[in-house]
Amino acid sequence: MSEQRANSRTARPSGPAHWESQQSWADAAYDDIRANPDAEVIADRLLAVRRLDGSSGFGVATIQGIRDHVFFEDHPLSDGWDGIVYRRYDASADIAEAWLRLRAGRWMPEDLALLEHEYAEARFYADHPGATYEEAHHAANEVSDWQNDIPGPTGEDFAKAWRLQWA
Repeated sequence: MSEQRANSRTARPSGPAHWESQQSWADAAYDDIRANPDAEVIADRLLAVRRLDGSSGFGVATIQGIRDHVFFEDHPLSDGWDGIVYRRYDASADIAEAWLRLRAGRWMPEDLALLEHEYAEARFYADHPGATYEEAHHAANEVSDWQNDIPGPTGEDFAKAWRLQWA
């Protein structure tokens, strides 16, 4: 398969792509992220960043906790009526791109805001058993309101080598 053809499936669609193609890419990117442990790589790339609490860097355990929260854990989500269903978050092309930039070492300030938001959300769930997604998300927005500062698509490609850049 040619590199261009491979990239057409592994790079985020650009332009006014339909929601379905964006979602299909996000699902595939999440599968790749879940299959490739990267907490140590991301933590190493973020050693010197200034955190909202004034500290420096994100530890491996913190990144792994955020990774688990976003990509693996079930959460109490609305079922669309009046009930709650426990399942993983839906794949988000914007979150996938942020994660790919983080692990490739090309992070943007907004990607750090996402980490702070998701860390705050995970902590809220841990500190408030039985909390709903809406409650946890609202509390996380008080710490870091990433959803109102999402960067535009950057055409990230989940098939590009990132481990070699780290070694």
